[in-house]
Amino acid sequence: MRFFWSLFDQTATSWVIQAQSDLMVKTVDLGFFQFEFLPSQIGFVNPLFVLLFIPLFTYIIYPRLGKIMPLTYFNKMSLGFSFAVLSFALVAWVQVQMDNGHSMSFLYQIAAFVLLTCAEILISITSLEFSYTQAPKVLKSFILSFWLLAVAFGNGFTALINGLIAETSLNKYIQNGEAEYFLFFTALMALGSIGFYIVNRNYKQTMILQEASDYEVE
Repeated sequence: MRFFWSLFDQTATSWVIQAQSDLMVKTVDLGFFQFEFLPSQIGFVNPLFVLLFIPLFTYIIYPRLGKIMPLTYFNKMSLGFSFAVLSFALVAWVQVQMDNGHSMSFLYQIAAFVLLTCAEILISITSLEFSYTQAPKVLKSFILSFWLLAVAFGNGFTALINGLIAETSLNKYIQNGEAEYFLFFTALMALGSIGFYIVNRNYKQTMILQEASDYEVE
């Protein structure tokens, strides 16, 4: 989980740095109408896609996907990690192209946001549901706090890597906003996904139902 959040929150940092490049074309030309996105504005598509994708997944994708594979917490999150890897792999490929002098449309970043939003729905919503339903009543808030801790660890890890780049010889091999930077986090997410599968592949899902009286306020 921490690796996912380490990637996800870079949409407001390293992805913006990439979009600031002169080789990133940020203009939409509809012929009769033309407008340009500022680098920091491209990220608005994430909350927009979340609003659109939640009902899409709930009413269309999940029912059809359920006919192919069991929609367990483990399977949903594993699929989500795959989408996260693909999103950063796409951003890394875009950066490689720009490093070689090719102009690239911001629409590639929009496509990466599509993949990352799919990952967010499969991982974030599923992990919150898992944390709440699997925890005993007296420990629900405590267990959910670990979910927030994973977000903090993810951001802290990214800050640690950036600090090492700035202060150590690591900057000889990797720089924030360059292709190697995105490839590093792509590989990290891939390794994290493999580790998640190995650790949880034998987990037996159970459903802990709460009585209605558990939620009554005296």
